[in-house]
Amino acid sequence: MAMSVVTSKNTMATYYGTQATQIGLATAAQSTTSTITNEVTGGSPAYARVATTWGGASSSAITGTSVTINIPTTTTVTHALLCTAATGASTLFDWCQVTSTTYNAQGSAIITPTFTMS
Repeated sequence: MAMSVVTSKNTMATYYGTQATQIGLATAAQSTTSTITNEVTGGSPAYARVATTWGGASSSAITGTSVTINIPTTTTVTHALLCTAATGASTLFDWCQVTSTTYNAQGSAIITPTFTMS
């Protein structure tokens, strides 16, 4: 059953934002568990998850602040990770596919997370 009440959708979107505090990147899809696999590593400056600050939910959606994530040479990014902590393998809250991009040199990606409760 789909949710119909916008206030309820906003409540769910707000909860999503309180859990997904860190944004990361991966080179492949994740499983349906909270364990992260294929997370990007390495580089100089080094790859690391970056904290986002979520705004208030409105119209069934919530948006976080843009984050810049370092990506090492010869890395193909295919998925974004929404994590509950800055480190740790068992911190996956959710993930999504992004446009596959190969970095042939050290680079960075700017991610602006948005979650919409439908």
